[in-house]
Amino acid sequence: MTATIWTVEDRAARNTVLVAAEIARHQATHEAEVEYSETVFKLRERFEADVAEANRLRIARVTPAHREYNRAVVAVERRH
Repeated sequence: MTATIWTVEDRAARNTVLVAAEIARHQATHEAEVEYSETVFKLRERFEADVAEANRLRIARVTPAHREYNRAVVAVERRH
């Protein structure tokens, strides 16, 4: 097998193509990462808002039962 001999011009042309491809790859990667990060941020915000709403609803449902329990405890304790 023989080694390929690159002329200065061939090497320069190859390097120009490779640098352009590297720049395009870098830009595409950067744009994809930014879009991904923004999407994840929005999803987390939505998730946290949904969790907070679910917690508010849970508290609204259990609070009356807890209050009633506390009233019953106080009533029983007052009788004794």
